[in-house]
Amino acid sequence: MMNASHVWIWYTTVGVVLTVATIAAIRGGLTSRHAMTAIRLAQGEVIAARSAHPDTMMPQALQDAEAMISTAYEALEARRYEEAIAAARKASQMSHGALKQDLR
Repeated sequence: MMNASHVWIWYTTVGVVLTVATIAAIRGGLTSRHAMTAIRLAQGEVIAARSAHPDTMMPQALQDAEAMISTAYEALEARRYEEAIAAARKASQMSHGALKQDLR
């Protein structure tokens, strides 16, 4: 199980990588690789936030984040890379919000 300091380090790292991927995508055009990177990072955040909930009932915010990951994968399959990255970013924000609620 991750403690709070590990989770914040993880979120900071993921945030930096997502920002770099977004800037690279804007400069060089969006590619499936950029979208896939964003989705995998967001998925990692959701998994990290889920690990903070060892109980059987996940908060609605995490359920919504997982649904947003599915939306991101659907956009990726349809080659809508900008939409896939946006959905991944939203999933990341949702999981971050769920974790913040837990730390209160």
